Amino acid sequence: MKYKTIFFALWVGVVLIVGCGPTEEEIATMTASAWTPTPTVTPSPTPMPYDLTVTVTDAEGNPITGASAVFPESGNVEPVQVDGSGSVSWTNLDGPVGSVTVTAQGYFKAKQAIELQRGLNEVPVKLERDPFGVLPSEACGAGESLLYMDDFQDGEAQGWNFAYNTNAGAHYVASAPDAGTNSVLTIDANKITYYGGDAYLGGNEGETFGDSVWRMKFMVSRPTAPSFVWRGSGPLEIGGQQFTHAQYGVYFPGGISQVQLNRSLEGGPNVVVSNPRLTTASFRQTEMQWYQMEVSTYQGHIQLWIDGKKVMEYTDTVPLPPGNIGIWIGAFTEPSTTVLYFDNISVCGLGAPFASMFGAAP
Repeated sequence: MKYKTIFFALWVGVVLIVGCGPTEEEIATMTASAWTPTPTVTPSPTPMPYDLTVTVTDAEGNPITGASAVFPESGNVEPVQVDGSGSVSWTNLDGPVGSVTVTAQGYFKAKQAIELQRGLNEVPVKLERDPFGVLPSEACGAGESLLYMDDFQDGEAQGWNFAYNTNAGAHYVASAPDAGTNSVLTIDANKITYYGGDAYLGGNEGETFGDSVWRMKFMVSRPTAPSFVWRGSGPLEIGGQQFTHAQYGVYFPGGISQVQLNRSLEGGPNVVVSNPRLTTASFRQTEMQWYQMEVSTYQGHIQLWIDGKKVMEYTDTVPLPPGNIGIWIGAFTEPSTTVLYFDNISVCGLGAPFASMFGAAP
């Protein structure tokens, strides 16, 4: 009886304890309030890069497709050619400031400071026409292909080799004597003491030109005898014989009033193949006067035009191979005071017989 009483009392106590504890809902609530969630880390957004598109136009808003631009802040200091719409782009720039320099043949160089915003930046650059610059479209005639041109407006003579047979400093680019803003190639005979001074486009054994026309303007400080040569370097096989050099040379032994064409073979004959005397008054050489000259060779047919008039032609039955083009002025044994000036030099390939850009045959 005593044990039954004790067991009954224990059972009642357990029931009371269990009955007085929290419910399942209360337990869930307490568990949730005691749990601390792991914090979510939100990554910082990546900032938009700096992108730049430069569009180059002329004063009328037309795209200049031959332009190139340099944006040093892109990490590349080499000029980048614009596309067909006159545009060039850089992406993922460090930003936010920089400057773009734009150049194009026939236009003044332009340098423009730029302040970039994140995202795409579109910057127009207008170039001003250089009155002494030559456009590529102006250098060649219809049906001709542009091979080389230089108006010297950048202060440099591109592609010329002045070291051959020439004293240092005899050739340089400087302001024209009749227009200070026009830069021209100058050959100063005062600085030549060894026989004569040569200048070759592409070097003495550099780029060669075949069927093509060589155009230029030239002026002299006094009546002189400049020479223009078309020279091939060997070994050359001509007419079944071997030669080290061969050239056509256009010489003005009597100023512009006389001209002769020589066909020269080193190790062979040097022949004057044409020697016309130009009695027309307009061809009498005058100091400080510009002349427009065209010298062409096409399948052995050679022509010389001055100021839109044909003054000489010759057909070679055994045409000489392609060669360099060059300018020469002699010093000989007496110092010369002659200074020659050259401007707007171009070489254009011919696919058909030559026709002058400046006039018709008399």
